[in-house]
Amino acid sequence: MAGQEDHRQGAEHAALGQPLNGLGSVALIRGDFATAAETYRRVLALVGRQLGPDAPGLLGATTNLTETLHRAGDAAGSIRTGESALAICERSFSADNERCADVLTHLARAHVLAGHLDVAAPLVDRAVVI
Repeated sequence: MAGQEDHRQGAEHAALGQPLNGLGSVALIRGDFATAAETYRRVLALVGRQLGPDAPGLLGATTNLTETLHRAGDAAGSIRTGESALAICERSFSADNERCADVLTHLARAHVLAGHLDVAAPLVDRAVVI
């Protein structure tokens, strides 16, 4: 019975997060922003439900969703997810971690898209320092 139970939960298991994140990246590379965003959101739901909304395992998909929304022209959505990614990164790895430099760069690009150059510049400066 336990094996059957594990099989039924398989489609909703957090372990699918990494391969789904990869599929989202394929869609992103192909320019299919809607599919990429949907896939990253599925990863966030799966992993977040099992590991919690602030789990370090959410960083990759959150950062990828930030990039996807940026490329799709959704500055506000990209900023929102970029801020979430930065919060996860800083809590999980420290504000000076190189992963946070990557997130800062994505967040800065979203602010540039929104025309917030005054907000973007310090984010880029901070990323360079890291």
